[in-house]
Amino acid sequence: MRLFKKDKKEEQVAQALEEAKNDGKKKRELQGVWKYIASTFALLITVFHIVGLSFYPMDPFMFRAVSLLSIAALSFMMVPPTKSANKTRPVAYDFVCIAIALSVMVYVILFYKDIYYRAGFQSTTMDIVFSLLCLFAVIEMTRRLIGWTLPIIAGIFMLYAVFGASLPGVLGHRGYSFNRVLSILLSTEGFFGAAMSAAANYIVLFVTFAAFLTTSGVGEFFTRFATAIAGRYRGGPAKVAIVSSALMGTVSGSAMGNVVATGSFTIPLMKKTGYSSEFSGAVEAAASTGGQIMPPVMGAVAFVLAEYAGVTYKTVMTAAIIPAIIYFLAVFFMVDFRAVKLKLTGVSKDELPNVWTELRTGGYLLIPLLLFILIITVFKKSIIMGALISIVVAIALSWIAPLFIKADSVKEGRVDFKKAGNALSAGAIGSMDAVAACGTAGIVVGVMSLTGLAQRLGSAVMELTRGNLPLTLVAVMVFCLVLGMGMPTVPAYILAASVGTPTLIKMGVEPFVAHMFCMYFATISTITPPVALAGYAAAGIAGASPSKTSWEAMKLGLSAYIVPFVFVYNQELLGIGSLPNVLLCAASAVLGAYCLAGALGSGYHPVLRVALAMAAVTLIVPGWATDMIGLLVLLAVIVVNRALKKREAAAGG
Repeated sequence: MRLFKKDKKEEQVAQALEEAKNDGKKKRELQGVWKYIASTFALLITVFHIVGLSFYPMDPFMFRAVSLLSIAALSFMMVPPTKSANKTRPVAYDFVCIAIALSVMVYVILFYKDIYYRAGFQSTTMDIVFSLLCLFAVIEMTRRLIGWTLPIIAGIFMLYAVFGASLPGVLGHRGYSFNRVLSILLSTEGFFGAAMSAAANYIVLFVTFAAFLTTSGVGEFFTRFATAIAGRYRGGPAKVAIVSSALMGTVSGSAMGNVVATGSFTIPLMKKTGYSSEFSGAVEAAASTGGQIMPPVMGAVAFVLAEYAGVTYKTVMTAAIIPAIIYFLAVFFMVDFRAVKLKLTGVSKDELPNVWTELRTGGYLLIPLLLFILIITVFKKSIIMGALISIVVAIALSWIAPLFIKADSVKEGRVDFKKAGNALSAGAIGSMDAVAACGTAGIVVGVMSLTGLAQRLGSAVMELTRGNLPLTLVAVMVFCLVLGMGMPTVPAYILAASVGTPTLIKMGVEPFVAHMFCMYFATISTITPPVALAGYAAAGIAGASPSKTSWEAMKLGLSAYIVPFVFVYNQELLGIGSLPNVLLCAASAVLGAYCLAGALGSGYHPVLRVALAMAAVTLIVPGWATDMIGLLVLLAVIVVNRALKKREAAAGG
């Protein structure tokens, strides 16, 4: 299979891929003893989370503190403070930061019960000092891993807490001293609050689960399987990117992770097929972003949403099915329309893997994933239990499968002690960005809790929009997109939900629907210019303009900007309602996705494309009347387009 031979000449792609893995930041390539110290420390952090979540339950306050501060110490080892700092070992400033993080961790472990009851009212001088040290550690970790955006936001919120008394109108409050703010932050209302709970309970374990599946070869299997299914059709490589990224989304739950995992193969192949660099990168970015809202797993954000909304994960998964179908079909159809315009063909049959061969040799890799879903949905066990059992099964299958399946890829997928250790280390290392963002998000959430800012902002938005729900939805959308720029999805959703959800609930939106609305826009912020992380990563691999790639990705993912507004008004789009109505909603949504793709990417006459856009909106909006209007418009467009083609053919003849 020539498709899967590595092209050593594509050094630029490899370099861009490495940059994408590090979110554009050069993590240290630790050498010598520091390499082993960091990997061992990361492994111990992951083991701590596994033990603390399953075998030896700990006090939540202490557990979250150890999670945050141990990963902070790890990040100081692995990420240099500046671009010019030593890339092979920590420097003196790193040791200071490590000492600060570990000292705060020890202080909390020793006195967590006293700190918990003193927070906000009777904090001691030592509490304040260690809260200040924790603030430094969290901000510095976030700056190194994510950049200045989130630390600046956190700083603005802290200034608001101290000086907000001087603000006029609804934003003003009674004012709080800096010590009072620090006292609140060193509690479950601040650093160790709901955001950090999500990170400690779900993210580390979920990343570890994904690391074990990837180690066993599931990523390569998804790519080969997707190639076997979609590679032969026109514009095949782009369709491979869509299918493989949708499948990988069930494992990584990360837009950036998906871009890195599949983009190194699909993007160069799309370019060779005839797609532009920008469009190739955009397809991968849009498909990878969609992986986060793709059932059955959807990534860590789905589990966090379930906890925040007070519903089961099964409810979240069911609600996401129809919107995910709309999203991926819209991207798929746009790719197909582009292939028609460019007169592209698929990959030749002799270059493609065989579907049944791939299923026979790699289908067993799906068992841990399916088992995970069964455990948390059918057997109604905890997500933690599901992940741990699935990891054990994945390791066992990696050794059992080679006994029955004679293939090199199967033998290479054996998870030995070294690979298991690397996967455990990857659990902590891969969680650093999200944990840092959740820790800093805790500052924002803590200030909002102390000052009542969430309610104040909600009132301000309602006053600004004069109680108009559509305008309020637009305002919340903008808020979610802005917060999500340059930030991992989970903390972006947490911050968005802290303000957006209460506002929407006040307007009469069902709580679960309000959470889904905020989650969708926090997710697609990764393809929303001007700061579109997935678009930028894909552009790096494609050698394309980041801004052009991001705008193309946004256009491909346009359905995700429309659908949340629709399901606020009609919950059938979330699978809520009678089965006939839900099925009708799904069918009309598929047609709507086709019309949307045709409006944006077809070579039809401009007037017909406008008509298709109108048909798309009416078909996506559930209801018999709107569906009939959309269907009639679609049929009219098809008839007129055929007539125009016949006229052109006659004129050409």
